[in-house]
Amino acid sequence: MKRGVWRNGLCVLVALVLASCGQPARVAGGTSDETHTEWAARFLQPDGKSAAANAVVQVVAHNGTTVVASGRTDSLGHAVTAAIPDGLYTVTVSQNGQVVFVDSVPASLGKLVLTSDDTLGPVGTLSGVVAMQPNHNPATVTVNALGTDINANVGSDGAFRLEGLGAGRFRLRFVSTLDHYTPTYVVASAFNGAAAVLPDTVRMIYTGIPVVTGIAVKNDTLTGDQILSWHPAATKDLLDYIVYRDTVDALSPSRKRYATASDTVWRDTAASRGTRVAKWKYRVVVETMTGDTGNWYGYATGTSIPRAVSRLDAGTWSVVGRSSGGALAEVGGVMTEMVSGTEGANLVVGVRSSADGLLWDSSGISLPTKSTGQPLQWLVGAGAGKIWCLGHSSLGDGIDVRSSIDGRNWTTSTLADSLWPAGGTSLSWIGSASKAGLAGPDGSALVLSGGVWAKARLPSPVLGANDSLLFTTGGGTHLLAVSWTNRSDILQDFGVLPFATPSQVESFQGTLAALVEGRLWIRDAAGWTLRRPAGLNRLASLGDKLLASDSTGQLRIYTETR
Repeated sequence: MKRGVWRNGLCVLVALVLASCGQPARVAGGTSDETHTEWAARFLQPDGKSAAANAVVQVVAHNGTTVVASGRTDSLGHAVTAAIPDGLYTVTVSQNGQVVFVDSVPASLGKLVLTSDDTLGPVGTLSGVVAMQPNHNPATVTVNALGTDINANVGSDGAFRLEGLGAGRFRLRFVSTLDHYTPTYVVASAFNGAAAVLPDTVRMIYTGIPVVTGIAVKNDTLTGDQILSWHPAATKDLLDYIVYRDTVDALSPSRKRYATASDTVWRDTAASRGTRVAKWKYRVVVETMTGDTGNWYGYATGTSIPRAVSRLDAGTWSVVGRSSGGALAEVGGVMTEMVSGTEGANLVVGVRSSADGLLWDSSGISLPTKSTGQPLQWLVGAGAGKIWCLGHSSLGDGIDVRSSIDGRNWTTSTLADSLWPAGGTSLSWIGSASKAGLAGPDGSALVLSGGVWAKARLPSPVLGANDSLLFTTGGGTHLLAVSWTNRSDILQDFGVLPFATPSQVESFQGTLAALVEGRLWIRDAAGWTLRRPAGLNRLASLGDKLLASDSTGQLRIYTETR
């Protein structure tokens, strides 16, 4: 947009008026009330030489959009219009897809004061994007290029395009039909024959209560709390933010204030539900100094994962084969599975061992189920580097002891009948790298330590063991580590269990692993946390790994990620 010359104020105007004195007015194709400026500027074709004759002329107030005068150019390219009130104007001259804009042109004594020639050029466009409050439709906005009658509607996507512009700088005015929007002004440049684009989004000035944007939620894996955050609201009348909370499957949004926050970060300390995963939907609105509240727009959903279950995927499981449904142990550095089943008058104990779970070496032993006509009770397990089969009958003829390192070659010995613990079928097997034993529910036990079997008094229940201690609840809710030799010697109290009594507890990577109702729990610095998958039924420690069988019949090896 070229600007008219208006130097030294009135002096230039006076000089131009004097220069025209005594010259008769020549109006080409006009009426007696038209004025032209043949003594001043001309409008030329794009070649800069030929006159742009009979081109359309429009005169618009400098900051307006209404045409106050119109006309055409004469054969010499001079603008011819009706008389124009004194003021400042923008002149548009167009012809055959060519246009020129002259900005800030003064009018005096009914004439435009044009002092230099201008050349028409190809029309261009100017486009951009308008942003409003996210809950409002940009299609309520119109945009005008001030000083012209060129305008455009803004689309629902916020985009607009002004067409028919020539080269120059334009003051754009954006007006919305919605309440609380102030007309917004932007200065932009257009170019001959070019599609110009505003470099920045036009953000409409809004004086109402803004909606809260940028709502985000993250789960605190240590506590299970939901941490809610959002962008600051751009209003000086802010008092607080109001937080609403619903379950994700709520049929309608709650109207009851759940919390009030003064900052843009808020912690929902009540989001965690024990060991259950909970899913929440949060909304935030502005509360003003006058007690008014804004509308809400958008929400954020968060999944509250309690600390106990926050590390479900913190380790790696590898499927290494199929389980035969027996007890699992590590014997001689390899994974071992022991399966018992009756076959006629015998109890057959099958033993499988493998270094990697891919190739298994199978063997076994056949044991009598009766002694002198009386039933024999057999307990099978692993400990002290061997596989053990301990048999006992009601005849009092001693304890039949069978042991093997690999399940193929077995040794046989006898222990005194008086060593057998009380408890009948409720006896449980205990094993570690250097110890083995049977424990009864009344605390009586048979323990192998240092190569010698002896009576012992152990706590009930015994949930697992390593070479130095046993794991038990002592019949209570605390997980305890007690001595192999003295059940009253509590070596460590691990605190109250956050779950039901485990069926197994194993030493694992310097901490503990527990099998509880088919789920694996790992105890770390943050406490007990749950691991996938469910449906586990047996567990064994394999150095820095765990061997587990599941309800689908698969054997899996678990490695913890730290």
